[in-house]
Amino acid sequence: MPKRRIRDRLRASYRSSRHATLPQPEARCFHFFAKKVFFNPVQGFGSKPDSHVCVSDAMIGSFVITAVQKWIAGDKHDKVAHLTFRDLLTAFAAAVEANDGDGLAALFTEDGTYEDGFFGAHTGRPAIAMMLQRFHDTGRAYMWEFLDPLSDGSIGYARFRFSYASLLPEAAGRPVFFEGMSCFCFRDGLIAHYGEAFDRGIALVQLDFSAERIKHILARAATAQNRNPETQRHLHRFPLGERQRVVE
Repeated sequence: MPKRRIRDRLRASYRSSRHATLPQPEARCFHFFAKKVFFNPVQGFGSKPDSHVCVSDAMIGSFVITAVQKWIAGDKHDKVAHLTFRDLLTAFAAAVEANDGDGLAALFTEDGTYEDGFFGAHTGRPAIAMMLQRFHDTGRAYMWEFLDPLSDGSIGYARFRFSYASLLPEAAGRPVFFEGMSCFCFRDGLIAHYGEAFDRGIALVQLDFSAERIKHILARAATAQNRNPETQRHLHRFPLGERQRVVE
């Protein structure tokens, strides 16, 4: 390829890269060579040495492969780790709505946990992707809207509105809507733990479940909640007999 065409392409890439988030250290290398070699009118282009930088054609080719191609291909998890909290919420909701299990799992650490209000805790990316498939086996037309997000980089909270249409045989086609709160714990820019709080009863009654079935589901959720070690500070204030009735 003529050197002029290489120069023009790298100039264009440099201009666009100033407005993009590039992985490090490729970005620093790219900007250094582009500014020093291709934008300095005093210096020549190509293999001719000067007092500042000497860049051979082989170095240019290697640079294009190691920097520009890595930028374009990128590392998916590295890009995820640099998302803002608002952008992460957008990607999270879009993955759930589209049944993109790999996309949702990529937002989590390798040992990350998604603790769902109905399906329970799932740890590890494969388990999280499988859990999302369960969503779409039992419902369709999902819509997840996050509101008022707040995060300090280590933990994040957002209100949500969530809706779908049931695919359960006994409630096929019934729309379900509920609101709640999501909590995200982060490690190295990825989700280490996701949890949520919402009124399960409001969701279940829209499926027209019987009162006995709703009671059974909610009792099971209460038992799981009250067996959590974090609840003991609250429940241990009461007599043992009363505590046993709470978790039964």
